[in-house]
Amino acid sequence: MKKRLLSLLLAALLLLSLAACGGDQSSSGEDNGSDAAAGETAGSNEPLSEEEIFAPYEETVTLTIARQAVNGNNLPDGDEFETNQYIQWLEKELNMKIEFSYLATDSDSYNTRINLMTTTDDLPDVVFVNRQQYEAMVEADLLADMTDIIPKYSSKLIHDYYTSYDNRPIEYAKIDGRAYAIPNAKPQDSQPLLWVRKDWREKLNLDVPKTVEDVVALADAFVNQDPDGNGQNDTVGLIADKSLNAVGGGFTLNAMFNVFGSYPRAFVRNDAGEIVYGSTQPETKEALQLLADMYKKGTLEKELASRDWNANAGLVSSGQAGMFFYPWHGAWMASDAVRANPEAEWEMLAAPVGEDGKLKIISPEPVGQYLAVSKKCEHPEAVMKLLSKEYQGLRMLDEEGAKIYYGLGVSWENWPIPLELNYRDTVYEDALSIKKAVETGSTDNLKPSMVPNYENYVTYLEQGTDAMDTYGNAIAFVISAEATGNQAYEMIEEAYYGTTDTKALKFSNLPKMEDETFLKIITGDQPIDAFDEFVEKWNKEGGQEILAEMEELTK
Repeated sequence: MKKRLLSLLLAALLLLSLAACGGDQSSSGEDNGSDAAAGETAGSNEPLSEEEIFAPYEETVTLTIARQAVNGNNLPDGDEFETNQYIQWLEKELNMKIEFSYLATDSDSYNTRINLMTTTDDLPDVVFVNRQQYEAMVEADLLADMTDIIPKYSSKLIHDYYTSYDNRPIEYAKIDGRAYAIPNAKPQDSQPLLWVRKDWREKLNLDVPKTVEDVVALADAFVNQDPDGNGQNDTVGLIADKSLNAVGGGFTLNAMFNVFGSYPRAFVRNDAGEIVYGSTQPETKEALQLLADMYKKGTLEKELASRDWNANAGLVSSGQAGMFFYPWHGAWMASDAVRANPEAEWEMLAAPVGEDGKLKIISPEPVGQYLAVSKKCEHPEAVMKLLSKEYQGLRMLDEEGAKIYYGLGVSWENWPIPLELNYRDTVYEDALSIKKAVETGSTDNLKPSMVPNYENYVTYLEQGTDAMDTYGNAIAFVISAEATGNQAYEMIEEAYYGTTDTKALKFSNLPKMEDETFLKIITGDQPIDAFDEFVEKWNKEGGQEILAEMEELTK
């Protein structure tokens, strides 16, 4: 089944690329006729010392990279992305030449070009790909085998990142026992915090919400009891957008489904051990009924079906929003409300919880992005050398690298390979470390990269809203970051994250049908019984086949 599936993926990529590009072919990447790594990849597969990993090449090695450009770049005047100081430093340290064969302005353009490169065997040395693209490239035999190169050329830092996940990302990246790409390792930081206007809640003498009933009651109070005291009916209870469910997303309603034991957009096992699609389960119907009731009463945002992220962020910053769900990094947006009104105060909660005091949420897919290396790349090990050295500068472990653009707020995406790597629980653990440093008055045990966040937090404690330039960082990296470690959260693993023959061919239409049905039920355009019709249609249009194939693949 796997071979047949990968063939289907490759055919699908070809059709997408030809339709989007009209047959235009990229000339990126140079075929040097070599399938194997030269020089340093020969010999023992034992891990190298950091001195060996960071040693420059005797002769200059060139790497060509395809990636997305940095949108809204904030480099200092005179600096250009392709020759910025990060890149210059890495080239000098490793005796490498970094060239960008393709820089896309958006994800759609990027994916179209990568799909075309795949079908024409025209990859540069390094590309960022998703799972479907990765599997298609492996099927086409386009990628270098990185199984032994990754551990051999990983710095201690990168090695430690992967081991904090018990090497789960590396194992997930393997196809038939071999890893043909470097996987990202994204921190466990997708918990949907409930952001609540604490100053409003306290003004109305209401308790901290815990259960779903508490959340509903608080939303009602925020709409109907004039919490901002301006005498106008202009406040919103719970805001959200039309995406409804997205693991790690902002303004979603995952938690309002999860508290019912509903896991939309996830393939999970039921009590009988069978794989089911969360969106089609009875618990989802219960959650939709609750949300429809809230919408009818005006306690769930009335423009839910039409509002996008920017519109919702505007409600927050203008001081009209009472509650919303967002991961820890919603702090920067929430701080805009405080900037406009220094009396505003937010609290970040693990709510609503069930009768057992838990909020069970779906764990993100183990790997969201892959750094694939072309089989034609003369020095595939150079990619790991570059990534290892890059992270020495990014995490401020290299004194010279740490000084580049220090304090200027330059985006980390200006490093040549923006592959996210970190410890599994780094968001929560770093917050605890910063608070501990404040208590002891010593930063000796802080990682160098944490010191600026420590300094922002100290300023916040001393000056509060009088120092708004550091306020957002202090809230994000300490207060809301600490909330992600709340013991009320319980992670639920999906039964199957990959694709299947039928899923590759038919699943793309099913989420659209799901979104349309759910939105219409919530906004009252369709009755709750429309859910049953949706389930029947989902099963008939490929859902049942997908579930059967997943059961077979997981035996």
